[in-house]
Amino acid sequence: MKKLYVGNLPFTATEDEMNEVFGQHGTVHSVALINDRETG
Repeated sequence: MKKLYVGNLPFTATEDEMNEVFGQHGTVHSVALINDRETG
């Protein structure tokens, strides 16, 4: 399994959106999103 960092995403991005986009290229096992600019 590989990990992929994708930067510059909007803070409004959702796990479902990431699964939809990256799932076109293979199986997505997990998604971790930063939701708060101040605390990460």
